[in-house]
Amino acid sequence: MVDKKSGKEKTKGVIKRILYVAVSILGVITLILLIIPAFFRVLDGDSLAQQEEELAKLEKYYQDDNYEEMSKYLTDIDKNGGDYEKYVRLCELYKNMNQGIEKLEGIQEIEEIEVEYLQETLRMCMHDLSRIAEMEELNFPYNEEQGATYIRTQYEEALKQYMRLTEDEIVTAVASYVDENTDYMELAEIASQRIEEQRN
Repeated sequence: MVDKKSGKEKTKGVIKRILYVAVSILGVITLILLIIPAFFRVLDGDSLAQQEEELAKLEKYYQDDNYEEMSKYLTDIDKNGGDYEKYVRLCELYKNMNQGIEKLEGIQEIEEIEVEYLQETLRMCMHDLSRIAEMEELNFPYNEEQGATYIRTQYEEALKQYMRLTEDEIVTAVASYVDENTDYMELAEIASQRIEEQRN
């Protein structure tokens, strides 16, 4: 009789311990399930705050037409997502513009100008100007009108100064751009003649 009682008590004790362990495990799992989402909400909040800070800084550079600093800053941050697209596109155009204007300025240093060199330079410039024209046709989808206008103006002024092109010639050249093989030989010859005339 005593053995049966003690056996039942042992079984009850084991069951109680199993239930205690099960409840403890369930409690820990519940706690983990509550803590992890809260942890990620904090991380997301930090991430969102950081992104807002980065975008505010980029927008300040944009408003100041400071594409040099914007470009440097973009290399230091993780620019994933569509929110950064405006700044990434403009910095790419700005970098291309600097290279294009450098080529245009280099014309002054060339003693005998080759028409092929002028055509290559025109293709480079018109590629970017045609991209800006496409942005304009789409009504500047990233609200990048100010930056695109700044870059276009810099390009146009350099084309007028170093290639002696007129406003109409530039507009026509932009409209006729198809790809990197677009034929600008006639315009390059006109530019070459004007440059030579100005030198003499």
